[in-house]
Amino acid sequence: MSHALIIGGSGMLKETSIWVAINYDYVTVIGRSKKKMDSLINQCNNINPLYLDYHNTSNLKLEIEEQIRKLGNVDLIVAWLHSTAPTALPTIINLVTKHPNNWRLVHILGSSSNLETIKKTLSVPENCTYSQVQLGFVRDNNTSRWLTNTEISSGVIRAISQKEVNYIVGTIEP
Repeated sequence: MSHALIIGGSGMLKETSIWVAINYDYVTVIGRSKKKMDSLINQCNNINPLYLDYHNTSNLKLEIEEQIRKLGNVDLIVAWLHSTAPTALPTIINLVTKHPNNWRLVHILGSSSNLETIKKTLSVPENCTYSQVQLGFVRDNNTSRWLTNTEISSGVIRAISQKEVNYIVGTIEP
């Protein structure tokens, strides 16, 4: 049985969560908004919601351990985390790495993120394939705008499908 974990999957990554739910047996989605999560659950019957604030590392650890115990090892993590929770992703990586299976981490980052610095500071285990998806913006004529939720999810889905190591959604350069 395949198990995916999506952090931040009920908002801007909702379409990504739906796509992953089509391709995985179980999908655990971490989110804070019950309304957004309920909307997601109504579209997919294999979504396991975790209503929690990932800033609380001890609670995050307990909940992820419980999901792994109930649903099996994690094969894919799609992680879009705020920089205000610097211990959340390392905590999750350590939990998933306890199990010997090979797995994939798709790390979503903002347009101003320094991908090389992040890659160097993150300890990625040997049984993990690590990918970075950087979100940029879109140029329309003489102006620019942020990516829509659909553009973000489409880019993340492409990065997952094509097994890209580094993938840019939109453009990063002015």
